[in-house]
Formats: sequence, structure tokens, C-alpha cells
Amino acid sequence: MIRRPPRSTPKPSSAASDVYKRQFASNVTLDWGDGNAVTSTPEISHVYENDAFEPRVLNVVQTASTDYGCEAISIMNHTVYPQVRAQFLQPAPACAPAALTLVNQSTNANGTFTWDFGDGGPVSHSAQPSHLFDTPADMSSTYSVSLLATSTYGCMDSTSHAVVIEATPVADLDIVAQGGCYPLEVTFANQSVGGDHYEWAYGTGMVSSETALEHTVSYFNPTGSMVTYPAVLTVHSDAGCSSQDVVYIEVLPEVEARIEGGLSGCTPLDVDFLNLSDGAVTYEWNFGDGGQSATTPVSYTHLTLPTKA
Repeated sequence: MIRRPPRSTPKPSSAASDVYKRQFASNVTLDWGDGNAVTSTPEISHVYENDAFEPRVLNVVQTASTDYGCEAISIMNHTVYPQVRAQFLQPAPACAPAALTLVNQSTNANGTFTWDFGDGGPVSHSAQPSHLFDTPADMSSTYSVSLLATSTYGCMDSTSHAVVIEATPVADLDIVAQGGCYPLEVTFANQSVGGDHYEWAYGTGMVSSETALEHTVSYFNPTGSMVTYPAVLTVHSDAGCSSQDVVYIEVLPEVEARIEGGLSGCTPLDVDFLNLSDGAVTYEWNFGDGGQSATTPVSYTHLTLPTKA
């Protein structure tokens, strides 16, 4: 009579790398319980996948047989927890300073999140944090942002993306010289940092792309009162980042002296002078015979003939 060995008692297991021992058996097969092919090689590990939201309990079956037809079966339960997949959207390159919100797309991560922004700042445990990235005006920076996601079952996964922060140039406009009457000559100094292209708008409708460190512009005022012109410098980088600076130019009106009045008559000659001057606020009259006045309108009596040169 042939005796068949008793079925072995299963032992609990919680890992996929259990060693299945074989003793006196000529053939051993393993059914890992996850639908994959049964293996007959002496494997000691197996990788399980579980992208579902709940744990999977699988029966791992080991069948050992001899050449004489005897066999023994060992069964154990193995729990496969949901696989955590850490994922987040990679932000597009942005101009500094950039306040970016990181969009978390992790799955089965019902535990904790740990964000490292790669710029030396403190980590965040928010599910979807916002962070302010910066870089100097003359240098772009790339930060490696990493996410570690965990589940309540103790599973974890990590991922990272490169975040590019482009340098934003600093526009710096100054006036190094300004003086004189109408027309007013103004010398501008471009002290910007990190710029590749420049746009000037002088407030008068005139624009330019002047790249010299200093240049001079003439300002006119055709009105009868002071006019303020905003001069704006916009600085661009090749990466598309920009900034502006502005100064204000005050231009006084053009002064034009013009009078009308009687020019002939017998002495004593009373003359009413009509002041038609533009742009003036004070006046100084010289009547040619030594007489003077600072008022307007003015009447004057000529008593003697003017001296001929």
C-alpha cells in the first residue's frame, strides 16, 4: 500500500519573498495566486501588483511531488496592499519670483505627503502645496522637487520633477542730466540687470530700443502750462521675463515774447503796450529811453527820442 504524505499545515506570511522549502520532492510548483503562470523553478520571491483601492488576499499554493506519485500541498494566505504611486504635474518654466501650486496626482496615497522643493526651504506635508520659487536677476535656476507619498498600510512611493525658474531682469532707469529751457534736454542712464532687450517709451509718443548705457532725448511743451511726461523703460530677457521702471519728466512751456503797441507820435507819447507773450510768468520791460517796468499790461509815456546807435 502506498502512503500519501499528509498535507502540510500552512504557515502565515506577509511577504512575497518567503522561501519555500522542498524535502524529498522531485517536482515543486508554485501558484502565486495572482493569475500569473504557475512556476516550477525554485523561486524564492515574487512581485505582486495591486493598483486597486483595497487590499487583495491571495492564496499561494505550493505543490510538491515525487517520482513515485506522492505529493503534498501547502497553502498560505498573502495580503497585497494597494500600490502607492506618487505623481504630480511638472510645472512649466516660470519667471521669478514664481508662486507655483503643485498639483498632486498620486493614487492610493491615503497616508502622508512630504514635499521637498529643492531650494533649501522647509518641506511641506500639504496634499497640494503652493511654494514661492526665486532666482537672481542674472541667472536662471532649476530645482529638483520631490514628493514622497505613503499609505496607511505602510506602503510608499516617491517621484521628482525639475522645476525651471527663469531670471526676471531688473529694470533700473535713472536721469543723469536734466537742464535748460525749452526744449528740455534729458540724459537717461540704463542701469538694468539681466536684460537682453530694451523698450523705451518717453511719454511723448516716441519710442526706441536704445541699448546704450546713456542717451539724450529732447522734450518739448507746446502748451501754456507745465507738462509731465512719464518715461518708461521695459527690460526683457530671452526667456520672456520682463520688468519696468519709470521716471517723470516735467517740462515747462516754451517762452515766446511778443508785444503790440503804438510806435510813432509826438512827444510826450503815451503808448499802451499789449503783451501777447506765451509761456511766461514774469516780465521785464525796457522802453529804450532808460525806463523800465515789471508789470503787465503796461502804459508808458515817452518824453524824448530814443538814442540812435
